[in-house]
Amino acid sequence: MTFLKRSLVTSVSVGMLLIGTPPGALWSETSLRALPDGEHYYQSQSSSELLATPYALFHKWGRIVVGIEGHSPADAACFKGFLEGHEIVDATRVLPPYTPDAEWDYQSGLMLDLSQYEKVVNPADEADREALEICLDVFSR
Repeated sequence: MTFLKRSLVTSVSVGMLLIGTPPGALWSETSLRALPDGEHYYQSQSSSELLATPYALFHKWGRIVVGIEGHSPADAACFKGFLEGHEIVDATRVLPPYTPDAEWDYQSGLMLDLSQYEKVVNPADEADREALEICLDVFSR
């Protein structure tokens, strides 16, 4: 292997480890489904100085995910959907406040494409965690 090729492979491997994705798992068809069950936090790679960075915080069980997505906990939509490749599909969403009489929306097909998001290693802040707990409670009723 040439020095340049070896350096590139090493850089990609180190970079992927830093963002929390195993080397070689560049948005393969099963990459999100291969994540372990539990909590996962992703932020958009694109950012603006004027707007908060879009993010998704969800709990995964097999193919099922329940979580929040938005720009802040105050505006985050609560959702329950399914993982398919690097996408969350066929989701039911509810906007705050998460109450039984709130407007529930079923979105067939693509709800969120995480191919332009990166896994965040740092834990979500307390407000995001509280919003996720409320969302988990909403979908457990």
